[in-house]
Amino acid sequence: MRGLVNLSILGVCFGLVVSFCTGWPRTARAELIDFEDLALPPNSHFEGTDTIPYDYTATLNPWTSRGMTFPLYWAVDTYYGWDYTWWYGVTYSNHTWSGTPPAGLGGQYTAYPPGGTGGPGGAGGSANYAVFFCTADWDGQNYGQTYSFTLDLPQGKQILGLSVANNCYVWNTLKNGDPYGFSRKFGYLDANGDGDYNDPGDYAGNYPDYFLLRIIGLDGSGQPIAASPVDVYLADYRFENSQQDYILESWLNVNLSGLAGAEKLLFRLSSTDVGQYGMNTPAYFLVDNILLAEIPEPASGLLMLVGVVGLWVLRRRWFLFGRA
Repeated sequence: MRGLVNLSILGVCFGLVVSFCTGWPRTARAELIDFEDLALPPNSHFEGTDTIPYDYTATLNPWTSRGMTFPLYWAVDTYYGWDYTWWYGVTYSNHTWSGTPPAGLGGQYTAYPPGGTGGPGGAGGSANYAVFFCTADWDGQNYGQTYSFTLDLPQGKQILGLSVANNCYVWNTLKNGDPYGFSRKFGYLDANGDGDYNDPGDYAGNYPDYFLLRIIGLDGSGQPIAASPVDVYLADYRFENSQQDYILESWLNVNLSGLAGAEKLLFRLSSTDVGQYGMNTPAYFLVDNILLAEIPEPASGLLMLVGVVGLWVLRRRWFLFGRA
């Protein structure tokens, strides 16, 4: 009888082991945030409102796409009677261009892809995309050398990937420089500021410039997780062969599955074009097709298995030693 009892308990344990192993989630269901659920007139973008204008502080205008919330900070202020708006965070747009890409702030909401065809500007031929504008890092050491923005992931979701691109403002600045001399043309450096590139220390097209987007996974308290950051070069002029130098002109898919344990994403921009007051390169990038997945929950069968095995051990000890 004792053997039958032990055998039956072992059978239950074996069944739970099989159930536990086969019941563990193999893959999580992916969710795509493509911004196509947002209604916009043609060639337009979303603008926020400022609840208390002219106070030099921005108002939070959160918006949501397919269950994911994005923060947009919007302000209206005045300068010697001239009203102007400023913003940071994330907005969404469907601006396209044809002919010549818009330069300066006129191109901040316009995706550079698909390169002037006038077609949809989003990834994969979609219409809508998100525009990120970061703020300067003033941490007592950085002094604006980098610009960052932190985005919360939806609760219970993990990041798998996204697509990134440049806007026309960034592309024009890197390609041609700023007409006011604030940002220089990538690859070129006038070391002594005399207006030419013929002197010692000057670079005429071969300066090793870069514009880098670093994506860092953070935990719920805002601390970096153990996983390595993911680097995306929005422009890279560091190649020995200058023919390989590039400014990103298409949508680039970025694998972020290595940051799956993150609850927040820190986007940090850095550039080789820096000055006395920090980074000179416009601190924008575009995002589309954010791929999320549900965080797998550990199977409850493991706890059941531990409990049944413990019960079997106690029963066995009782059979062997419990009788007088």
